[in-house]
Amino acid sequence: MELKVILPRQIRSFKELERFILSEVLAVVARLVEQAVRRLDASLSPPGSGWQSVGLKTRRITGLYGLEYRLRRHMYQRRRPDGQMEYCCPLDAALGLPEREQFSPNVQVWAVELATRHSFRMAAQVLAEAGVHVSAQTIHRWVQEAGAAREAEQRRVVEAMEQTGELPPGEGRGAVAVICEVDGVWVALQREKQRRWEFKLGLLHEGWEPESPAARRFRLKGKLVWGGDLDTEAFWARGWCRFVERYDPDRVQRLVGNSDGAAWAQEGRGWLGIEEWHLDPYHRNAALERALGWDTRRLRRAQQAARRGDWARVVALLEQAAADPACPVRREEVQAVRAYLEAHREGLDDWRQRERPLPEGARGLGAAEPSVRHVVTDRLNGKAAWTRPGAHRMMQLRCLRHEGRLKEWLEQWVAGHWQVRSPQPLLQRLARTVRRALVETDWQGWLQARVPVLGHPDARRTATGVALRSLLAWTAPWGARA
Repeated sequence: MELKVILPRQIRSFKELERFILSEVLAVVARLVEQAVRRLDASLSPPGSGWQSVGLKTRRITGLYGLEYRLRRHMYQRRRPDGQMEYCCPLDAALGLPEREQFSPNVQVWAVELATRHSFRMAAQVLAEAGVHVSAQTIHRWVQEAGAAREAEQRRVVEAMEQTGELPPGEGRGAVAVICEVDGVWVALQREKQRRWEFKLGLLHEGWEPESPAARRFRLKGKLVWGGDLDTEAFWARGWCRFVERYDPDRVQRLVGNSDGAAWAQEGRGWLGIEEWHLDPYHRNAALERALGWDTRRLRRAQQAARRGDWARVVALLEQAAADPACPVRREEVQAVRAYLEAHREGLDDWRQRERPLPEGARGLGAAEPSVRHVVTDRLNGKAAWTRPGAHRMMQLRCLRHEGRLKEWLEQWVAGHWQVRSPQPLLQRLARTVRRALVETDWQGWLQARVPVLGHPDARRTATGVALRSLLAWTAPWGARA
Protein backbone atom coordinates (compact mmCIF):
# COMPACT_ATOMS: atom_id res chain seq x y z
CA MET A 1 0.00 0.00 0.00
CA GLU A 2 1.40 3.41 -0.97
CA LEU A 3 1.86 5.78 1.93
CA LYS A 4 0.54 9.27 1.32
CA VAL A 5 2.75 11.75 3.15
CA ILE A 6 0.86 14.79 4.38
CA LEU A 7 3.15 17.42 5.85
CA PRO A 8 2.02 20.61 7.59
CA ARG A 9 2.14 23.99 5.83
CA GLN A 10 2.15 22.27 2.42
CA ILE A 11 5.83 21.45 2.52
CA ARG A 12 6.93 20.31 -0.93
CA SER A 13 10.75 20.20 -0.71
CA PHE A 14 13.49 19.32 1.73
CA LYS A 15 14.47 22.99 1.78
CA GLU A 16 11.03 23.92 3.07
CA LEU A 17 11.15 20.99 5.48
CA GLU A 18 14.47 22.15 6.92
CA ARG A 19 13.15 25.67 7.42
CA PHE A 20 9.98 24.35 9.05
CA ILE A 21 11.90 22.12 11.48
CA LEU A 22 14.32 24.95 12.32
CA SER A 23 11.52 27.44 12.95
CA GLU A 24 9.66 24.98 15.18
CA VAL A 25 12.78 24.11 17.19
CA LEU A 26 13.65 27.79 17.63
CA ALA A 27 10.10 28.49 18.78
CA VAL A 28 10.44 25.81 21.46
CA VAL A 29 13.82 27.16 22.58
CA ALA A 30 12.42 30.72 22.71
CA ARG A 31 9.51 29.59 24.91
CA LEU A 32 11.89 27.79 27.26
CA VAL A 33 14.04 30.91 27.55
CA GLU A 34 10.95 33.06 28.18
CA GLN A 35 9.80 30.75 30.97
CA ALA A 36 13.25 30.80 32.57
CA VAL A 37 13.38 34.59 32.30
CA ARG A 38 9.99 34.94 34.01
CA ARG A 39 11.23 32.92 36.97
CA LEU A 40 14.39 35.01 37.07
CA ASP A 41 12.39 38.26 36.90
CA ALA A 42 10.25 37.16 39.86
CA SER A 43 13.38 36.86 42.02
CA LEU A 44 14.63 40.39 41.28
CA SER A 45 13.70 43.61 43.00
CA PRO A 46 14.26 47.27 42.01
CA PRO A 47 17.40 48.99 43.28
CA GLY A 48 16.81 51.38 46.13
CA SER A 49 13.52 52.56 47.59
CA GLY A 50 10.54 54.53 46.33
CA TRP A 51 9.90 52.38 43.28
CA GLN A 52 6.33 51.42 42.38
CA SER A 53 5.39 48.60 40.03
CA VAL A 54 3.60 49.54 36.80
CA GLY A 55 3.00 45.90 35.85
CA LEU A 56 4.47 43.51 33.33
CA LYS A 57 5.85 44.90 30.08
CA THR A 58 6.81 42.81 27.06
CA ARG A 59 10.08 43.31 25.25
CA ARG A 60 11.10 41.52 22.05
CA ILE A 61 14.69 40.55 21.24
CA THR A 62 15.47 39.03 17.84
CA GLY A 63 18.41 36.64 17.59
CA LEU A 64 20.10 34.69 14.83
CA TYR A 65 18.04 32.66 12.35
CA GLY A 66 14.82 34.38 13.43
CA LEU A 67 14.98 33.30 17.07
CA GLU A 68 12.68 35.76 18.85
CA TYR A 69 12.32 36.18 22.62
CA ARG A 70 9.22 37.81 24.06
CA LEU A 71 10.38 38.79 27.52
CA ARG A 72 7.67 39.75 30.01
CA ARG A 73 9.24 41.50 32.99
CA HIS A 74 8.28 43.89 35.72
CA MET A 75 8.73 47.62 35.21
CA TYR A 76 8.96 50.14 38.06
CA GLN A 77 8.68 53.90 38.26
CA ARG A 78 9.40 56.67 40.76
CA ARG A 79 9.47 60.45 40.79
CA ARG A 80 12.84 62.17 40.88
CA PRO A 81 13.51 65.26 43.00
CA ASP A 82 13.14 67.43 39.89
CA GLY A 83 9.60 66.11 39.41
CA GLN A 84 10.35 63.95 36.39
CA MET A 85 9.45 60.25 36.30
CA GLU A 86 12.11 57.62 35.87
CA TYR A 87 11.65 53.96 35.03
CA CYS A 88 13.63 50.80 35.53
CA CYS A 89 13.44 47.09 34.72
CA PRO A 90 15.63 45.03 37.09
CA LEU A 91 15.74 42.17 34.59
CA ASP A 92 17.11 44.42 31.81
CA ALA A 93 19.84 45.68 34.10
CA ALA A 94 20.63 42.18 35.36
CA LEU A 95 20.98 40.72 31.87
CA GLY A 96 22.63 43.82 30.42
CA LEU A 97 19.92 44.57 27.85
CA PRO A 98 20.50 48.01 26.30
CA GLU A 99 17.56 50.38 26.31
CA ARG A 100 15.33 50.10 23.22
CA GLU A 101 17.61 47.54 21.55
CA GLN A 102 15.60 44.96 19.61
CA PHE A 103 18.34 42.69 18.26
CA SER A 104 20.81 40.40 20.01
CA PRO A 105 24.56 41.16 20.01
CA ASN A 106 25.15 38.21 17.68
CA VAL A 107 22.91 39.86 15.10
CA GLN A 108 24.75 43.15 15.50
CA VAL A 109 28.17 41.53 15.01
CA TRP A 110 26.97 39.63 11.96
CA ALA A 111 25.29 42.69 10.44
CA VAL A 112 28.28 45.01 10.89
CA GLU A 113 30.67 42.39 9.56
CA LEU A 114 28.47 41.94 6.48
CA ALA A 115 28.17 45.70 5.97
CA THR A 116 31.95 46.09 5.79
CA ARG A 117 31.90 43.84 2.71
CA HIS A 118 28.58 44.67 1.05
CA SER A 119 26.15 47.56 0.82
CA PHE A 120 23.80 48.13 3.74
CA ARG A 121 20.87 47.00 1.61
CA MET A 122 22.64 43.80 0.60
CA ALA A 123 23.57 43.07 4.23
CA ALA A 124 19.90 43.46 5.19
CA GLN A 125 18.89 41.05 2.41
CA VAL A 126 21.41 38.42 3.54
CA LEU A 127 20.12 38.65 7.10
CA ALA A 128 16.53 38.40 5.88
CA GLU A 129 17.41 35.15 4.08
CA ALA A 130 18.61 33.84 7.44
CA GLY A 131 15.35 34.83 9.12
CA VAL A 132 16.52 38.09 10.70
CA HIS A 133 14.57 41.08 9.42
CA VAL A 134 16.54 44.23 10.16
CA SER A 135 16.46 47.40 8.09
CA ALA A 136 19.41 48.80 6.14
CA GLN A 137 19.09 52.01 8.20
CA THR A 138 19.56 50.06 11.43
CA ILE A 139 22.64 48.33 10.05
CA HIS A 140 23.99 51.71 8.94
CA ARG A 141 23.49 53.03 12.48
CA TRP A 142 25.37 50.07 13.97
CA VAL A 143 28.25 50.54 11.54
CA GLN A 144 28.51 54.23 12.38
CA GLU A 145 28.44 53.50 16.12
CA ALA A 146 31.09 50.81 15.80
CA GLY A 147 33.29 52.99 13.59
CA ALA A 148 32.97 55.92 16.00
CA ALA A 149 33.93 53.63 18.89
CA ARG A 150 37.03 52.42 17.04
CA GLU A 151 37.99 56.01 16.16
CA ALA A 152 37.61 57.12 19.80
CA GLU A 153 39.69 54.15 20.93
CA GLN A 154 42.58 55.13 18.67
CA ARG A 155 42.29 58.81 19.50
CA ARG A 156 42.55 58.07 23.23
CA VAL A 157 45.84 56.25 22.68
CA VAL A 158 47.32 59.19 20.76
CA GLU A 159 46.08 61.76 23.28
CA ALA A 160 47.50 59.78 26.20
CA MET A 161 50.88 59.68 24.49
CA GLU A 162 50.83 63.40 23.76
CA GLN A 163 49.74 64.36 27.28
CA THR A 164 52.08 62.10 29.26
CA GLY A 165 54.92 61.70 26.78
CA GLU A 166 54.92 57.99 27.52
CA LEU A 167 54.70 55.37 24.82
CA PRO A 168 51.64 53.09 24.85
CA PRO A 169 52.27 49.58 26.19
CA GLY A 170 53.45 47.31 23.42
CA GLU A 171 54.53 43.79 22.62
CA GLY A 172 58.19 44.80 22.33
CA ARG A 173 58.75 42.62 19.30
CA GLY A 174 61.81 42.75 17.11
CA ALA A 175 62.06 42.22 13.36
CA VAL A 176 64.64 41.95 10.62
CA ALA A 177 62.78 44.65 8.71
CA VAL A 178 59.59 46.66 9.14
CA ILE A 179 58.21 48.22 5.98
CA CYS A 180 55.94 51.26 6.06
CA GLU A 181 53.92 51.87 2.89
CA VAL A 182 51.43 54.73 2.54
CA ASP A 183 49.15 56.06 -0.16
CA GLY A 184 46.13 58.29 -0.63
CA VAL A 185 42.80 57.48 -2.25
CA TRP A 186 39.98 59.75 -3.43
CA VAL A 187 36.45 58.96 -2.29
CA ALA A 188 33.22 60.38 -3.76
CA LEU A 189 31.24 62.45 -1.24
CA GLN A 190 27.64 63.53 -0.78
CA ARG A 191 26.16 66.38 1.29
CA GLU A 192 29.62 67.99 1.37
CA LYS A 193 31.07 71.09 -0.27
CA GLN A 194 33.69 68.99 -2.05
CA ARG A 195 32.66 66.27 -4.49
CA ARG A 196 35.74 64.15 -3.69
CA TRP A 197 38.15 63.94 -0.77
CA GLU A 198 41.51 62.25 -0.25
CA PHE A 199 41.71 59.68 2.53
CA LYS A 200 45.10 58.49 3.76
CA LEU A 201 46.08 54.85 4.28
CA GLY A 202 49.12 53.47 6.04
CA LEU A 203 50.44 49.92 6.21
CA LEU A 204 53.15 48.32 8.34
CA HIS A 205 54.40 44.80 7.70
CA GLU A 206 57.44 42.57 8.17
CA GLY A 207 57.67 41.11 4.68
CA TRP A 208 55.93 38.34 2.80
CA GLU A 209 54.95 34.73 3.39
CA PRO A 210 53.39 32.17 1.03
CA GLU A 211 49.65 31.56 1.30
CA SER A 212 50.04 27.89 0.31
CA PRO A 213 52.81 25.28 0.06
CA ALA A 214 53.00 25.88 -3.69
CA ALA A 215 54.08 29.50 -2.96
CA ARG A 216 52.21 30.86 -5.97
CA ARG A 217 50.48 33.58 -3.97
CA PHE A 218 51.92 35.61 -1.12
CA ARG A 219 50.47 37.65 1.71
CA LEU A 220 51.92 40.31 3.95
CA LYS A 221 53.32 39.18 7.27
CA GLY A 222 52.22 40.95 10.46
CA LYS A 223 49.99 43.59 8.85
CA LEU A 224 49.07 46.74 10.76
CA VAL A 225 46.71 49.12 8.96
CA TRP A 226 45.49 52.59 9.85
CA GLY A 227 44.16 55.67 8.09
CA GLY A 228 41.09 57.73 7.30
CA ASP A 229 40.16 61.39 7.03
CA LEU A 230 43.19 62.61 8.97
CA ASP A 231 45.55 65.53 8.61
CA THR A 232 49.26 64.77 8.26
CA GLU A 233 50.13 65.13 11.93
CA ALA A 234 47.19 63.04 13.15
CA PHE A 235 47.90 60.37 10.54
CA TRP A 236 51.53 59.90 11.50
CA ALA A 237 50.86 60.17 15.23
CA ARG A 238 48.45 57.27 14.86
CA GLY A 239 50.98 55.39 12.72
CA TRP A 240 53.67 55.86 15.37
CA CYS A 241 51.33 54.50 18.05
CA ARG A 242 50.53 51.46 15.92
CA PHE A 243 54.26 50.90 15.44
CA VAL A 244 55.26 51.05 19.10
CA GLU A 245 52.23 49.00 20.17
CA ARG A 246 53.89 46.04 18.50
CA TYR A 247 57.61 46.75 18.05
CA ASP A 248 60.56 47.83 20.14
CA PRO A 249 62.34 50.37 17.88
CA ASP A 250 65.72 49.24 19.22
CA ARG A 251 65.05 45.67 18.10
CA VAL A 252 64.07 46.49 14.53
CA GLN A 253 67.13 46.08 12.31
CA ARG A 254 65.82 47.94 9.30
CA LEU A 255 63.02 50.46 8.74
CA VAL A 256 61.97 50.98 5.13
CA GLY A 257 59.45 53.51 3.79
CA ASN A 258 57.60 53.54 0.48
CA SER A 259 55.19 56.05 -1.09
CA ASP A 260 54.31 57.85 -4.31
CA GLY A 261 56.37 60.84 -3.20
CA ALA A 262 53.55 63.00 -1.78
CA ALA A 263 54.71 65.65 0.68
CA TRP A 264 52.48 64.38 3.51
CA ALA A 265 53.90 60.88 3.05
CA GLN A 266 57.47 62.10 3.43
CA GLU A 267 56.63 63.35 6.94
CA GLY A 268 56.76 59.73 8.11
CA ARG A 269 60.54 59.79 7.96
CA GLY A 270 60.64 62.05 11.00
CA TRP A 271 57.80 60.38 12.93
CA LEU A 272 59.05 56.81 12.60
CA GLY A 273 62.75 57.61 12.18
CA ILE A 274 62.91 56.06 8.71
CA GLU A 275 66.23 56.79 7.00
CA GLU A 276 65.55 54.65 3.94
CA TRP A 277 62.58 55.92 1.92
CA HIS A 278 61.82 54.61 -1.58
CA LEU A 279 59.66 55.84 -4.41
CA ASP A 280 56.93 53.33 -5.11
CA PRO A 281 57.97 51.14 -8.10
CA TYR A 282 54.54 51.50 -9.69
CA HIS A 283 54.71 55.31 -9.73
CA ARG A 284 58.39 55.26 -10.75
CA ASN A 285 57.69 53.04 -13.75
CA ALA A 286 54.50 54.94 -14.62
CA ALA A 287 56.46 58.21 -14.74
CA LEU A 288 59.10 56.69 -17.02
CA GLU A 289 56.38 55.28 -19.25
CA ARG A 290 54.83 58.74 -19.70
CA ALA A 291 58.12 60.01 -21.10
CA LEU A 292 59.48 56.89 -22.85
CA GLY A 293 56.44 54.72 -23.52
CA TRP A 294 56.74 55.36 -27.27
CA ASP A 295 60.18 53.64 -27.30
CA THR A 296 59.93 50.28 -25.51
CA ARG A 297 63.65 49.51 -25.72
CA ARG A 298 64.66 52.84 -24.21
CA LEU A 299 61.90 52.51 -21.59
CA ARG A 300 63.17 49.09 -20.52
CA ARG A 301 66.74 50.38 -20.20
CA ALA A 302 65.59 53.37 -18.11
CA GLN A 303 63.57 51.14 -15.77
CA GLN A 304 66.53 48.80 -15.28
CA ALA A 305 68.81 51.74 -14.56
CA ALA A 306 66.33 53.14 -12.03
CA ARG A 307 66.14 49.79 -10.20
CA ARG A 308 69.93 49.79 -9.94
CA GLY A 309 69.93 53.36 -8.66
CA ASP A 310 71.92 54.57 -11.69
CA TRP A 311 70.56 58.11 -11.84
CA ALA A 312 73.09 59.30 -14.43
CA ARG A 313 71.93 56.61 -16.85
CA VAL A 314 68.27 57.54 -16.31
CA VAL A 315 69.00 61.21 -17.03
CA ALA A 316 70.95 60.31 -20.17
CA LEU A 317 68.09 58.23 -21.54
CA LEU A 318 65.56 60.99 -20.84
CA GLU A 319 67.74 63.60 -22.57
CA GLN A 320 68.21 61.34 -25.58
CA ALA A 321 64.45 60.90 -25.83
CA ALA A 322 63.81 64.64 -25.58
CA ALA A 323 66.32 65.33 -28.34
CA ASP A 324 65.02 62.59 -30.63
CA PRO A 325 63.06 64.14 -33.56
CA ALA A 326 60.70 61.13 -33.51
CA CYS A 327 59.70 61.76 -29.87
CA PRO A 328 55.90 62.34 -29.74
CA VAL A 329 56.06 63.55 -26.14
CA ARG A 330 56.39 67.27 -25.49
CA ARG A 331 59.72 68.35 -24.06
CA GLU A 332 57.96 69.96 -21.10
CA GLU A 333 56.42 66.59 -20.19
CA VAL A 334 59.81 64.87 -20.31
CA GLN A 335 61.29 67.60 -18.10
CA ALA A 336 58.41 67.21 -15.63
CA VAL A 337 59.10 63.47 -15.38
CA ARG A 338 62.79 64.17 -14.83
CA ALA A 339 62.03 66.69 -12.07
CA TYR A 340 59.66 64.23 -10.36
CA LEU A 341 62.23 61.43 -10.40
CA GLU A 342 65.08 63.73 -9.37
CA ALA A 343 63.15 64.81 -6.28
CA HIS A 344 63.21 61.16 -5.19
CA ARG A 345 66.46 60.04 -6.78
CA GLU A 346 67.74 58.56 -3.50
CA GLY A 347 64.84 56.12 -3.40
CA LEU A 348 64.58 54.99 -7.03
CA ASP A 349 66.52 51.76 -6.54
CA ASP A 350 65.17 48.35 -5.48
CA TRP A 351 65.37 48.09 -1.69
CA ARG A 352 66.66 44.51 -1.92
CA GLN A 353 69.89 45.59 -3.66
CA ARG A 354 71.20 47.54 -0.71
CA GLU A 355 73.59 45.86 1.71
CA ARG A 356 71.12 45.77 4.55
CA PRO A 357 69.29 42.94 6.37
CA LEU A 358 66.51 41.32 4.35
CA PRO A 359 63.61 39.22 5.62
CA GLU A 360 63.21 35.75 4.18
CA GLY A 361 61.41 35.74 0.85
CA ALA A 362 61.77 39.50 0.35
CA ARG A 363 59.85 40.87 -2.62
CA GLY A 364 59.52 44.24 -4.31
CA LEU A 365 57.74 47.11 -2.59
CA GLY A 366 54.31 48.26 -3.65
CA ALA A 367 51.82 46.76 -1.19
CA ALA A 368 50.12 50.13 -0.68
CA GLU A 369 48.36 50.03 -4.07
CA PRO A 370 46.56 46.67 -3.57
CA SER A 371 45.89 47.55 0.07
CA VAL A 372 44.11 50.73 -1.05
CA ARG A 373 41.90 48.55 -3.23
CA HIS A 374 41.21 45.96 -0.51
CA VAL A 375 40.65 48.44 2.32
CA VAL A 376 39.04 51.43 0.64
CA THR A 377 37.95 51.21 -2.98
CA ASP A 378 36.26 47.78 -2.80
CA ARG A 379 33.71 49.21 -0.36
CA LEU A 380 33.87 53.00 -0.44
CA ASN A 381 34.23 53.64 -4.16
CA GLY A 382 31.05 52.25 -5.65
CA LYS A 383 27.64 53.47 -6.66
CA ALA A 384 27.02 55.14 -3.29
CA ALA A 385 28.63 58.35 -2.09
CA TRP A 386 29.61 59.05 1.51
CA THR A 387 29.88 61.87 3.97
CA ARG A 388 33.38 62.43 5.28
CA PRO A 389 32.58 61.22 8.83
CA GLY A 390 30.68 58.20 7.48
CA ALA A 391 33.50 57.14 5.17
CA HIS A 392 36.06 57.66 7.93
CA ARG A 393 34.17 55.40 10.35
CA MET A 394 33.70 52.70 7.76
CA MET A 395 37.40 52.89 6.98
CA GLN A 396 38.27 52.20 10.63
CA LEU A 397 36.33 48.93 10.45
CA ARG A 398 37.80 48.07 7.05
CA CYS A 399 41.30 48.49 8.49
CA LEU A 400 40.45 46.00 11.23
CA ARG A 401 39.08 43.63 8.62
CA HIS A 402 42.28 43.87 6.57
CA GLU A 403 44.25 42.92 9.69
CA GLY A 404 41.95 39.95 10.35
CA ARG A 405 40.79 41.36 13.70
CA LEU A 406 37.33 42.74 12.85
CA LYS A 407 35.19 39.98 14.37
CA GLU A 408 37.30 39.85 17.54
CA TRP A 409 37.02 43.61 17.96
CA LEU A 410 33.27 43.61 17.29
CA GLU A 411 32.76 40.96 19.97
CA GLN A 412 34.43 43.27 22.48
CA TRP A 413 32.45 46.25 21.21
CA VAL A 414 29.03 44.66 21.67
CA ALA A 415 30.10 43.33 25.05
CA GLY A 416 30.52 46.94 26.12
CA HIS A 417 26.89 47.68 25.18
CA TRP A 418 25.42 44.52 26.70
CA GLN A 419 27.00 44.95 30.11
CA VAL A 420 25.71 42.40 32.59
CA ARG A 421 25.55 43.54 36.20
CA SER A 422 26.66 40.19 37.65
CA PRO A 423 27.25 37.94 34.62
CA GLN A 424 28.42 34.68 36.10
CA PRO A 425 25.62 33.81 38.55
CA LEU A 426 22.69 35.07 36.46
CA LEU A 427 23.71 33.83 33.04
CA GLN A 428 24.85 30.44 34.32
CA ARG A 429 21.61 30.07 36.20
CA LEU A 430 19.62 30.95 33.10
CA ALA A 431 21.68 28.59 30.93
CA ARG A 432 21.20 25.70 33.39
CA THR A 433 17.46 26.29 33.45
CA VAL A 434 17.14 26.24 29.66
CA ARG A 435 19.39 23.21 29.29
CA ARG A 436 17.40 21.27 31.87
CA ALA A 437 14.20 22.07 29.99
CA LEU A 438 15.78 20.93 26.70
CA VAL A 439 16.84 17.61 28.24
CA GLU A 440 13.37 17.01 29.60
CA THR A 441 11.64 17.81 26.29
CA ASP A 442 10.23 14.80 24.45
CA TRP A 443 11.61 15.71 21.03
CA GLN A 444 10.45 12.47 19.41
CA GLY A 445 6.87 13.03 20.48
CA TRP A 446 7.13 16.70 19.53
CA LEU A 447 8.28 15.87 15.99
CA GLN A 448 5.68 13.15 15.55
CA ALA A 449 2.93 15.53 16.66
CA ARG A 450 3.98 18.11 14.04
CA VAL A 451 5.10 15.78 11.23
CA PRO A 452 2.47 12.99 11.16
CA VAL A 453 4.45 10.68 8.85
CA LEU A 454 6.83 9.90 11.73
CA GLY A 455 4.03 8.21 13.64
CA HIS A 456 2.95 6.01 10.73
CA PRO A 457 4.02 2.33 10.92
CA ASP A 458 5.31 2.45 7.32
CA ALA A 459 7.47 5.54 7.90
CA ARG A 460 10.70 3.54 7.64
CA ARG A 461 9.82 2.34 4.13
CA THR A 462 9.72 5.74 2.40
CA ALA A 463 12.56 8.08 1.55
CA THR A 464 10.77 10.99 3.18
CA GLY A 465 10.12 8.98 6.32
CA VAL A 466 13.75 7.87 6.57
CA ALA A 467 14.95 11.47 6.10
CA LEU A 468 12.59 12.75 8.76
CA ARG A 469 13.48 10.04 11.25
CA SER A 470 17.16 10.81 10.75
CA LEU A 471 16.42 14.25 12.20
CA LEU A 472 15.68 12.56 15.50
CA ALA A 473 19.35 11.63 15.81
CA TRP A 474 20.04 15.35 16.22
CA THR A 475 18.17 15.25 19.54
CA ALA A 476 20.50 12.60 21.05
CA PRO A 477 22.60 15.14 23.02
CA TRP A 478 19.46 16.10 24.98
CA GLY A 479 18.54 12.53 25.82
CA ALA A 480 15.92 11.72 23.14
CA ARG A 481 15.87 8.43 21.25
CA ALA A 482 15.20 7.86 17.58
